[in-house]
Amino acid sequence: MKNILFMIVVALYCGQAWSMTEDNPLTAMALFDQFEYTAGDGESGAAWDMNMWVGKDIDKFRLLTDGEYRDSSADGFFRLLYSRSILPFWDLAGGWRREFGGGDQWDAATVEILGTMPHNVSTEATLSIGEHGQTLLWGRFEYGVNFNARSPRWLLSPELEFNVYGKDEATTGIGRGLSDIDLGLRMHRQIRPNFSPYIGINWHQQFGATADFSRARGQDTSELRWVIGLQFWF
Repeated sequence: MKNILFMIVVALYCGQAWSMTEDNPLTAMALFDQFEYTAGDGESGAAWDMNMWVGKDIDKFRLLTDGEYRDSSADGFFRLLYSRSILPFWDLAGGWRREFGGGDQWDAATVEILGTMPHNVSTEATLSIGEHGQTLLWGRFEYGVNFNARSPRWLLSPELEFNVYGKDEATTGIGRGLSDIDLGLRMHRQIRPNFSPYIGINWHQQFGATADFSRARGQDTSELRWVIGLQFWF
């Protein structure tokens, strides 16, 4: 993973250097959509949502990661993808996904669609097939509400994320069907076009067999947390 990160960083610098020399230049971007401190139920931690890509208008290589650090351990996932534009504002991607956390990890082949639906709803949807035949349908939808279109310095951003698994895995606490959802609401204050601090809340709820596994372990199935963080890109 360190080698992958090194290559992405090198590509970012190279893309910017070469962008002035071609009609269809190689470009790159790193977006930290969420980089935040979280607190709730007497616990605190940190969370992140990062998207890096390098490529041209049609073809790109992407590294995406999302997760949370709490109680001296991290829980989240990586996706390493090749994507190709198939429609205006829509890319089809394929590659590798790794979930990690709780001392376990899960590797999967993944197919993903990324784009923007009408009314500027940012969309990511992934179908992954991994070890032992486990399947995962994961999706995330995010929308930005401007309070003043002429001066969009304040932005309210609701977000929905969900996981649907293909079968039960008692050892990892995963249940078949709709496993969990996350609902977030963040208020951004744009300082510069590429730099916005924000504050908000995030609600996590488990369902079905996943919730049953958590109850059997004495764990909560619902959680509300406050967040404060930064969104930035370069």
